Amino acid sequence: MPAGAVSFPVSELSEGTRVDVIAVGKQATRPLLENVEVLGVSGKKSTVSGDNYVGAAQSEDPCILLQLTCDEACRLALAEEEGKVELILRTAQRI
Repeated sequence: MPAGAVSFPVSELSEGTRVDVIAVGKQATRPLLENVEVLGVSGKKSTVSGDNYVGAAQSEDPCILLQLTCDEACRLALAEEEGKVELILRTAQRI
């Protein structure tokens, strides 16, 4: 997911952070996914441990790696095609 999908500094995201994903369409905004774990952020200390994952290639534009099921990934891809997708940082009380 591109880092442009966040309305807060990407530096606030790190492995283990939890976010909500909302879909912003032309006619409505709706919750898409809740309490999603961030696995890492490329372009900013992007190494994620475990399962042979070394980290995404460093690029100018940071990219956010989320822990999703196949169904969730499909829902996210469809929402991105239909409009805009944004991340909301969860507070400790909402986890």
